Amino acid sequence: MSNNNIIILIFFFLISTSYGMNPKESTTLRKLEDNEDTSIPSYNKDEYDSVTKQLDEKISNKPTLLGFGKFQRSENKFNGMSIFFKNIAKRVQINPFKKYIYFKVIFRKKNNNRYLEENEEENKVVSGFLDEKTLSEKFVEYSVKNILDNEDDYFDIKPNFRFLNENVTDEKTLELVEKELDGKYNAISYSRNFNFKNISEQKELDTSSILYFNAFNIINIYTLIYKIKGNFSREIESISENMTFEYYEQGETLRTLESKIEEVKNENNNYSLYLKFNDFVNADLNNYCKATIPRNNITLKRSLEEENPIELYLWSYDEDLLKFDENPQPNHFGRKIASSSGLSGGAIAGIVIACAVALIGVAIAFIYFNKPTIKPKDARAIEFYNNSNANANSSTEVIQK
Repeated sequence: MSNNNIIILIFFFLISTSYGMNPKESTTLRKLEDNEDTSIPSYNKDEYDSVTKQLDEKISNKPTLLGFGKFQRSENKFNGMSIFFKNIAKRVQINPFKKYIYFKVIFRKKNNNRYLEENEEENKVVSGFLDEKTLSEKFVEYSVKNILDNEDDYFDIKPNFRFLNENVTDEKTLELVEKELDGKYNAISYSRNFNFKNISEQKELDTSSILYFNAFNIINIYTLIYKIKGNFSREIESISENMTFEYYEQGETLRTLESKIEEVKNENNNYSLYLKFNDFVNADLNNYCKATIPRNNITLKRSLEEENPIELYLWSYDEDLLKFDENPQPNHFGRKIASSSGLSGGAIAGIVIACAVALIGVAIAFIYFNKPTIKPKDARAIEFYNNSNANANSSTEVIQK
């Protein structure tokens, strides 16, 4: 066989070999593409968009967290609980209570008194569902199930909550919710002294110790002093006159204010609550304003004696009634408090007319007291003129005689 034939055979062999490898390469690429397609997480776009829109909503009327209760245990295992909020659904235009509530829990071992190391910390997004019948009651309740997977775990709650209308099941949407729960915005109000540690071992909330003062009228008596007329959510026999409330200035700084309460005579179960702020105020007391009253300072009708103190919250159907915005300047009030303390249109018109007349009077006085004075030279000329006329008249009289 000649060298040319050998070269031709080798050439055809290489071509056929490379051709035979092509199908395998194509198959491998196709499999990779298939794997890449299956690795892309699918998600519910409608759910994602709806949740995104709700997370973007920021409301000023935040529900107040009252506490946790109705703990469910079986065979030393914690199965669930309820979360209670002060009901504001009836008094606001936008109801903040949606079908589900979301928050994060942090787990740690029961036999370990210290927190897990940072790289071992276990977080989990947990949801609870609304008991809709409580929207017409004093306390709104959310039920939470299956928080603990291990009965030996403790759990703390991260104090950041959001309300949604969706029961999120999509992984991508759940990641969005988790990211929001790690942010700064919080959909609720609560006392800075509230304990979010080791929830399953806490004492349950006693709802019988919650009392509302229902405000329906308010008058600004003087700078930083207000009189609120209202009644209590339960009948009381006696109550200490002086109380100290705590509230949040601009939703951030915890402050206190002194108060005094008096029963309104000849009016059934109505009271006057006097509030005295210690400094300028910019707050919504409907969001959070609480006084803790020892049991020996208050007696409730038709109630068994309890050791727990009463937690008294301010409350109003009018979402703007308990909003305060005032600087401690003399004769300066940040807003119209009530129709009884406002000015009518005729009174305002009278004030405007009086101010206009006063301005005109000032202008006339200014012109009068600033008119030019006669110089001495001009005065002498006038005197000379007058004397000349007098002499002329005298001469005339002499001639006539």
